[in-house]
Order: sequence, then C-alpha cells, then structure tokens
Amino acid sequence: MSGSATFNSDPNSGWDGMDGQVAVDVNIPLVGHVYHADVNFTITADDRRLTGSGTFTDPISGNTTTMATTGTPLVIKPATGLAGAVSNACGYSLDGQLNLKVEGAAGTLISTWNFSPANSSVTVNGASFIDTSSKTTSLPDSSVDLHCGSSGTINDWVATFDQSYACLPRESGQSTITVTVTGADMISISDEDPPGSGSINTYDATILTANPYAVRGFFIGGPMGNRYREDFNWTLGKNGSGFTQISNYKYFEGPNNGSGGICVASAKRVP
Repeated sequence: MSGSATFNSDPNSGWDGMDGQVAVDVNIPLVGHVYHADVNFTITADDRRLTGSGTFTDPISGNTTTMATTGTPLVIKPATGLAGAVSNACGYSLDGQLNLKVEGAAGTLISTWNFSPANSSVTVNGASFIDTSSKTTSLPDSSVDLHCGSSGTINDWVATFDQSYACLPRESGQSTITVTVTGADMISISDEDPPGSGSINTYDATILTANPYAVRGFFIGGPMGNRYREDFNWTLGKNGSGFTQISNYKYFEGPNNGSGGICVASAKRVP
C-alpha cells in the first residue's frame, strides 16, 4: 500500500477531516499478483467518500473482476439501522453507484450496482453479457442483499479478543474484549483498557438487521466532567477469528464539549 493524505488540522490536537489517495496491491506467495486498486478518498467525522477502481484476478478460475465508481463519490457511513442510514453492505450504509465488470474465458459481464442509504437491498441494472463471439445479451434488473454472517448466528461473537485501536486526534492503545450473548439480538461487552489493569467498562451492542456478524453500540468514556460518547460498528470476520471496528466519538461536557474524533480497531480472538 502506498499513498498520501492531507489533514485539515493538526492530527495531534484536533480532527477536522482529511483527503488523500492510495494505491493498493495484493500478492500471494506462489500465486502472484491478484489485486490492484487506485482510490481517492475524503474522510470526515460523518462519512468516507471514495472514487477510483479496483481489480481482482481469481487465481483459480482466472476471472478478473473490476469495480469502479461512476464519476461521483461512493459515500460510506456506519449503518445505524435508522432511516437514511440503513445497512446495505454488512455494517455500513452506502450511497452511490459502482460499475462492475467480470471478465472470463466465457465472456464479459457488466452491470451497475446502485446503493441507497434508505434501502437494505442493492439494485442491479444495465446488466449484459458479451460472449466470445461478441454477441451481447441483455439481462433483467435484479437486487442483491449484501449481508455478513447470514449463515452464522449471534453466538459466534462469544469469545475473548485482544484489540488494538488508533484514533485521530492521535491516540492508540490496546484492550481485552470479552463478549457474551444477552438476548436474541444483543451482546454484552466487557472492555478492559489497558489489558490487565482492572479498569473495565461494560456496555451493549445490537445486531444490525439480517447481519449476525455486524453489531452497533456505544459507550461512555472519560472522567466525570470530561466525558464523551463513542458510537461504534463492529464486523466479525467470516471464520470468527476477529473483528474490525470503525467509530466516532464526541465530548458532551467539559473543556472539549462538542469536539471529537474517529477511531479504527482490529481485534483477534484469544485461543
């Protein structure tokens, strides 16, 4: 991965967004190069905006899949489940269009995927297949549900995890996360930060509809008189070995009242 970013303010003392670009390449030992993407991005406290394209080559089938924005940014927000922020891609709410092209030995399939933050399904239109003799066959419009963990259950969250996090304004650390199930769609989280300190915060998270591997919740942090609320979305990996986090926080009292920042984290299941 290579790229650059420009902050709108000093990331050591505040958070006011950033813009940048990144090139991503993925190589698999003994297989070779399988993925390349060029992406321009804007990150604010509320959303992420992406333009660009990425191409993946399946090392087994040889099929090449390219996804590209249509010229206007794809807007990505953490899904809240509320109107205007409905989950339509696992734990996220996307707004915009992506062009999809799949090329293989039998021909080429093209289509446009339309994301709306008010709709949990993704509509697919403009689909057609071009075979090796250049014959084009138009395909009917359809819809796709991009759920995560549809074959799993909420019980797959039950574990202890080692979490590492990083935030802007600049902050980083580790915590031990222990998850239990307390309801049909709710988990309870015991968060010891830092590990072994005995300083434990307990809070809940709720499954995002139809996404057993995506949850959303919040916790209150900071000392009395200088507290903040942090809203987070977690996504559990396919094999349950860990989860990723994206979150926003804002102070609601004290000298930092009204200000806040963003955090990302990854957590690995403790064997």
